[in-house]
Amino acid sequence: METVDHPQREAVEYLRAAILRADPLITEQVEWKAPSFCCGGVDRVTFQLRSKDVRLVFHGARR
Repeated sequence: METVDHPQREAVEYLRAAILRADPLITEQVEWKAPSFCCGGVDRVTFQLRSKDVRLVFHGARR
């Protein structure tokens, strides 16, 4: 997050912390220059920070 320059940085930090607190098995990585989160190696939530808005993409469960 040190390199992320986004107008909603405070909101991004708040949401990141909430996601990471939700489950100790959640891991974080950077994809497309934004935080992304996995659980058990499966993508669960990805931030989209290409605009001035904060968007979260919630990935569907695989069957």
